[in-house]
Amino acid sequence: MATQEERRRVTRRRIVDAARDLFLRQGIEATSTEALLEAAGVSRGAMYHHFASRNDIVATVYEEEASAAIARAVDRMPEGASAPERLVTGCLAWLDEVSSPEVARLLIEDGPAALGWQRCRQIEERYSLGRVRAELETAVGTAETRVPSVRLAARLLNAALGEAALIMTGAADRAAVRSDIETTLRALVSGLMDADAR
Repeated sequence: MATQEERRRVTRRRIVDAARDLFLRQGIEATSTEALLEAAGVSRGAMYHHFASRNDIVATVYEEEASAAIARAVDRMPEGASAPERLVTGCLAWLDEVSSPEVARLLIEDGPAALGWQRCRQIEERYSLGRVRAELETAVGTAETRVPSVRLAARLLNAALGEAALIMTGAADRAAVRSDIETTLRALVSGLMDADAR
């Protein structure tokens, strides 16, 4: 017999999964609370027991998608490569993930518009920015990269990646745009490398 905690987890999961499906099919703004309740098969009271507001559901879906995109990108990073190469390949893998149509709709298009810049940035700091900072710290630790402030460099690089994701998402020829982004990204990371490590 399922415990009360297990039932709570199942209900919460049903709400999040239903929300993600509706957000992808209809868009976040076009998804009404009533449609979400019907799709999840829960009452309004049950929904508000798990989430303080509809925006909290949006934030949960957004955060899960951000976390999953980072995890998939990290899985594609080459073992044994130099820290700068891992940084570049990780950034490119993340761009590939977030520019896929489903992920882009949630993370690039609808999510930021629904949640607002500040909340998206808070979530981003735990995922994409955190990963960029970790890879830069490794590169600095191995003396392959030299920057006055890892924190600032990570923010600037992460901002550039966000802009690159917007460009890729709207591009007619994504392959050509990705190639240009990779060349530019490699030049940026090369500029951070210590002269003796080149």
